[in-house]
Amino acid sequence: MAFANPTLAAASCPIRRKELGLLDEGGDDSPNPFAAHFAGLFIELHSQGLIAVPAPADLDPGLHALIQESASKRGDPFVAALGIEGLGTLWLFKLAWARLYGVLMVEVFGQVEAELIGSDSVFNTLMRETFASVGLADSWDRLIGVSRDTALRAGAELAAGH
Repeated sequence: MAFANPTLAAASCPIRRKELGLLDEGGDDSPNPFAAHFAGLFIELHSQGLIAVPAPADLDPGLHALIQESASKRGDPFVAALGIEGLGTLWLFKLAWARLYGVLMVEVFGQVEAELIGSDSVFNTLMRETFASVGLADSWDRLIGVSRDTALRAGAELAAGH
């Protein structure tokens, strides 16, 4: 459901966007909780100056216009949180989201050999490309370790009944 149509996901997986710093108290529930969480990570990385953000002038003019128009129509959380200067971060987020969504969909629909998926090679390659696209290539090994430790800890807590 994390990747479902936002209209369908809203009915079954509501989460408060304010918890991610995307809306004030009393704001609407996010239609896609995982996307909101993922967006919150990009906003936080941008706010801390940890990612290499392309300037709006560095984006293709047509792309820049589409993103700007899209953001203004929907009250995009990136624009709300970062202003128009956040368009480069919005673009990086959309690219990362497409990579993540794409790799999951080819796995779900069996478009890549099970052995290749089981090896994590496709996922890891796409995530490394995502890290490189935001200027975090040097952090991959450290952050993959944090991710594995978190997953192991969560698994242990589930097994212990917490």
